[in-house]
Amino acid sequence: MIRSDMSRLNRPVVAVCVEREMSDIDNVIISDADIEKITGYKIPSKQCQCLKQAGIFFVVRRDGRPRTTWQHFNDPISSRKAPEASFPEPNFGALD
Repeated sequence: MIRSDMSRLNRPVVAVCVEREMSDIDNVIISDADIEKITGYKIPSKQCQCLKQAGIFFVVRRDGRPRTTWQHFNDPISSRKAPEASFPEPNFGALD
């Protein structure tokens, strides 16, 4: 559900932020209204639950509402790949 809403909701924010540098767009905090549209819930605890299930990083404000940026929404932590560790392969032939 969140992925399908992403393209629809991302466009207005980009249009509003045309004057800013591209790196600033990612740092824009998602409004309460947009979080409600993204999650489909009005209740803050349900919004938090939805974002958590989607793997999107957020912080909870004192009033219980989730707060996150478009960067965290567009590139959720759960979809990021950990860097592959390049460990040298042991020489198993030396054991013979």
